[in-house]
Amino acid sequence: MDKTAKLWSAPDLKLQGVFRGHKRGIWDVKFSPVDQVVATASADASIFIWSISDFSCVKVNFREPKESNVSFRRDVIWPTF
Repeated sequence: MDKTAKLWSAPDLKLQGVFRGHKRGIWDVKFSPVDQVVATASADASIFIWSISDFSCVKVNFREPKESNVSFRRDVIWPTF
């Protein structure tokens, strides 16, 4: 694993950008249904929230290492853990 998440365009499979920052492999990725952000959960016990517009990290949260996934609720900007 290269510790990154990549965003590709659907029609032509062109790489749009790379989300970098995790120290270990990424286990889960979710797109927000209401905001232009992506959440990534990693084996390093972190969850990063990323801006889709510029691929920057907006927020970092830490969780129990045994929790490997992330999800968004429609009424909350940040993911539920």
